Amino acid sequence: MSQYPLFDQPPVVVPGARFGVVPRDYQERAFAEFKRLVGKRSKGILARLPTGGGKTRLIARMRDWWLAQGPDFYGMVLSYEQQLVMQLAEELEGYLKFRPGIEMSEMAVCADSVPRVTVASRASIQPQVKKVFGEDGKVLHKERRDNPRLLKFNP
Repeated sequence: MSQYPLFDQPPVVVPGARFGVVPRDYQERAFAEFKRLVGKRSKGILARLPTGGGKTRLIARMRDWWLAQGPDFYGMVLSYEQQLVMQLAEELEGYLKFRPGIEMSEMAVCADSVPRVTVASRASIQPQVKKVFGEDGKVLHKERRDNPRLLKFNP
């Protein structure tokens, strides 16, 4: 019989637990909803969790399931701020066992070899809006154009 110090918990081994961690109930619900929305062929899926809520583990689990669907399946994870893009990419690398692509400001994935997982900043893939100004300096109208950065992900 093993002895553990008074305040240390013995390790819990749960069959089927990914990364040695049992998903929390709200992570299970989010994962089930993700699979349901994929089944409905939703164009995009947004998952929001609070700080410390296990977003990276949930993303890794979603990514595992999604990429297992076939060799032509790719995933993009969006983050609001550039700092968080780098943080998420570093954390995901531990789960993925490879460095995900990064798409933001001057960093971009190569169109000839798009990685199966890319972390992107929201701003870097938003449609571009060009303002057309009149002689008086006022905006006459705005022209919205798709962001060419996205074409490499969905040619």
